[in-house]
Amino acid sequence: MLYGTAYETELERMQTQIDRFRQMLEHRAAVAIDQATERSRIWRTLSEIMVGLTALMFLFVLGFILKRRVLYPVVRLSDVVQRLASQDYAVETPHFTQVDEIGDMAQAIRIFRENGLARQRLEQQRDADWAIRELLARMTQRLQGCETIEDVIKVAERFAPNIAPTIPGKLYVLDTDPWQMRCVAQWLSPAGETTPFSPDDCWAIRRGLSHPPVQGEPDITCYHLPETHAGQSLCVPLIAQGEAIGLLTFQNVTASDAPSRAYLELMAEALGLALANQRLRSALLEKALFDSLTGLRNRHHLDEALHSQMALAVHTHTPLSCLMIDIDHFKNHQ
Repeated sequence: MLYGTAYETELERMQTQIDRFRQMLEHRAAVAIDQATERSRIWRTLSEIMVGLTALMFLFVLGFILKRRVLYPVVRLSDVVQRLASQDYAVETPHFTQVDEIGDMAQAIRIFRENGLARQRLEQQRDADWAIRELLARMTQRLQGCETIEDVIKVAERFAPNIAPTIPGKLYVLDTDPWQMRCVAQWLSPAGETTPFSPDDCWAIRRGLSHPPVQGEPDITCYHLPETHAGQSLCVPLIAQGEAIGLLTFQNVTASDAPSRAYLELMAEALGLALANQRLRSALLEKALFDSLTGLRNRHHLDEALHSQMALAVHTHTPLSCLMIDIDHFKNHQ
């Protein structure tokens, strides 16, 4: 009975159930594997998408950073460098606070612009100084060709406004009779009256030096200057052989575009020498043409007058007559 037909039948039935159970397990395992594989594929796809999105985001952020931190500053600095290379120093250099090569470049360009501006100011100042020196040299040449004091005054009126275009001024000449300073020229409409004044009213004439010696420092003002412009005025005496023969007064000398007072003093020196030469020339001419004892005109004056009248007669084709009278019978005493 143990190994009989019933046993065999029961054993086959159990084997069949076991095989069926195994198939069910294999089927479930296959289904689970397929589901896991599908989920894995989905997650892999999602991860790949996330990696791609992350890479795109990283590239976008990197591009934004490069544009803001590198490309944009470099383009601005390049434009500034091109304008500075064409000597356009009015351009404003960008200010970058970042501590890197871009910040160092911006700082270097800023220093280059400041140096360029300083050099440009020095060149403008040099050109202005050269222009003033050329005007002073030209004025000195014209003064050497002057024949009278009136010529000297005209030269002063012509050149002074160009040497100091923002500084009004006056030219005074010392009259010996009466003893006073008389205004003979003025330019650029200076303030104050042109009435004569005593030489003692000017501290520059008293000291024989420009007054005030230092502009802007507390000092006594000259009495002949208007009170409203006393603090901005400069008096320069015209000295010749240790004596004051004239005076130059300037107003608004504290202006930012005013020339150096050294140039004003050079102009005064040239005018002083020219006036002294004309006075010496007039004195020598008077001694040569007038008798020192009687004060009457002498033979030299007659020779000069005859030459002048003869030249005029030849030029105008008119006759010339001469009448001589002996009033002192000088020849009878020889």
